[in-house]
Amino acid sequence: MNKKDIQCIFIGEQSKLYSDLVRSLCKFDINVQVKLVDAEKNYILFALKKLRGSGLVFISDDIKFSLDVLSDLIWQYAPDAVVVVLTTDKNSLSSSTKKPINPHFSKLHFKSSSDKSQLFLQCLIQTVKFKTEFRRCKRLLGVSEKRCLWLVESSQEAIAYITKDLHLYANASYLALFNAESSEQLRSISIKELIGSKEHLVFRRFLESQLKRCDTNRSLVLSMKKCNGVKFRANIHLIPSVYKGKKCLQLWVSELNKFDDFPKINSSVKERTNDDKVDDVNTHSPQLTHSPQLTRSPWLEKDIVKAVNENIQTTTPNPFSVLNEGAEVSVETPKVDPSIIIVELLERKEVALSAQKLVIMKKNEQMDEHHQLSLVINEEQKKGVEGLLFEPLTATLLKQKYVFWDKVKFTRLFQILRKKSKLDAFLVIDVSVASVSDGAFTQWLVSELARLGAKSYHLVFLLPSKLKARELKLVIDFSKKLKRYQCKIALNNSSMSNDFIKVLKYIRPNYIHFSSDWIKQIEGDDNREISLGSAIRQFESKNIRVIAPCGASLPMRKVFTLAGASFCQEKAIK
Repeated sequence: MNKKDIQCIFIGEQSKLYSDLVRSLCKFDINVQVKLVDAEKNYILFALKKLRGSGLVFISDDIKFSLDVLSDLIWQYAPDAVVVVLTTDKNSLSSSTKKPINPHFSKLHFKSSSDKSQLFLQCLIQTVKFKTEFRRCKRLLGVSEKRCLWLVESSQEAIAYITKDLHLYANASYLALFNAESSEQLRSISIKELIGSKEHLVFRRFLESQLKRCDTNRSLVLSMKKCNGVKFRANIHLIPSVYKGKKCLQLWVSELNKFDDFPKINSSVKERTNDDKVDDVNTHSPQLTHSPQLTRSPWLEKDIVKAVNENIQTTTPNPFSVLNEGAEVSVETPKVDPSIIIVELLERKEVALSAQKLVIMKKNEQMDEHHQLSLVINEEQKKGVEGLLFEPLTATLLKQKYVFWDKVKFTRLFQILRKKSKLDAFLVIDVSVASVSDGAFTQWLVSELARLGAKSYHLVFLLPSKLKARELKLVIDFSKKLKRYQCKIALNNSSMSNDFIKVLKYIRPNYIHFSSDWIKQIEGDDNREISLGSAIRQFESKNIRVIAPCGASLPMRKVFTLAGASFCQEKAIK
């Protein structure tokens, strides 16, 4: 409706009176849209439903229609409408309804020649315009509130909506920062419980000052503690906001604690110094070109051997000689602590992460970059380490081998991410079933994600989709723990089957990566290709992104493209 358009509904047959009213309204340079309706409930109801926004509803007091019923209809179907009862009684200018629900429900003794009537009509027109603009502003504020909430939900900053001393809502970064399991847990905790007792007064004064006069550049540094009791220094901002129509405050929290560059994996190894540096990690990804500088031990290797084997015979050969190409492994080599091997491995620049960029198949959509990561290590070194740690190879040691290489891979990744101020791309990295079922590995990974903070939002974990019953339960628990830290979940080597649908139902991934072997099996089968395309469209419509496998033929590539898959592996990772 334009600003100069006024919709008017005239109830009943009062042709002369209504004609005079329309002529008087047109004098105010407005476009009057007139609709005459019979004084029956169904006709009035239909007209009110067609009324867009605000408008004027006129009814004469000599028409036999209950004003109480009309008031109820106005309140239910056109709450912004202004109702005017035309009366011939000069002394009765107030509503006769028993419950005047609508405040703009009044009476008018109308005469076209009367200045008071003209002034009254002018006020009615202004009221309708104000109500129309108010409704438009309210709608735009609602849209703005929804957009703001969406930005808060997807933000890497720790943000919560608070009122008085309670939490109304907290995003995933806020939950991860305070080590809370859910927003429901935070709602049961007072904000003062998260702040040092000596700083309650400072926080309250800061809150009151921001309510009186908001300054977005002002911040407050104070001591806070997480739900598990761990204390830290934080920088907070308070910004007046609205959440679900309720006036409140946005609380932004930034942790000021500085963590060490490298995790202390084994306390028996002496601390490293910064005398020597190793080159950056080799990577093909633009997101990982600036890797952390890892410190190399100033000791000689023979001194390391002595430190590692304090309780072993001095004739024991050097356990790190297997890291050199072509080295032979002695059968009598004793087992050493794998964490020490990880430290020594990661000090070698040839042990790196390579990244393969996933090709975006939706050319007309703006999508974030995704890189799939893998560990790069010399085969001779890898065989030497496995021979040292996992020979003779048993079923138990086989699982430990998978866990060991996953820990090497993730330790390198976390070293790189802690050095970066922010991430622009999503990093896809696979996890073995053995690591998922290893409680110590899971606990270590969760602790590293907590230290990583909001950057964990950009991690996509490739979990296996072909699982046994016991493995499925472990993967479900593992994925729930990852989602608490905003991590994304992807199912690897997927194929459409009843078992896959069951896994999909319980894990609810963000990505699905189809198996290249399964794609080759269904190639040429029209019915199965049509079913695959239909499944891809359903996944994408539910915001589950589909990754086409590497090496798919041109016809199968077209199936993924036409079905609307998001990504494709262009080449195998090397």
